[in-house]
Amino acid sequence: MTHDEWLKKARRLYGDNTSDWKFKCPICHTTQTANDFVKAGATKEQASTSIANECIGRWLPEQQKAIGEKKIVKGEPCNYAGYGLFKLNPIEVIMDDGRKITAFDFADEEMDATESN
Repeated sequence: MTHDEWLKKARRLYGDNTSDWKFKCPICHTTQTANDFVKAGATKEQASTSIANECIGRWLPEQQKAIGEKKIVKGEPCNYAGYGLFKLNPIEVIMDDGRKITAFDFADEEMDATESN
């Protein structure tokens, strides 16, 4: 999807305040907002660049390993980052300059699909 489409979808789901946008880690399925990152010690700028590419677990003292664990406990933060060796971010966003980036799913993706029917 284009960057504009991605932004429109986020605004439709959560409104204009980007701090309210919710993303879901593709590994542990933890739901997170930018405010969660700030509470964990990130600056607002760090939160805005991490929210759709890093699990909040990377900012917490206790986290499970995203890769190599025998069983991932869903809903418990992990240390996954979408820019590492394993790129498992499910969403591809095409920026205005043609670059392609990846991102986590919005946490309420299922709700969005149901509403559009």
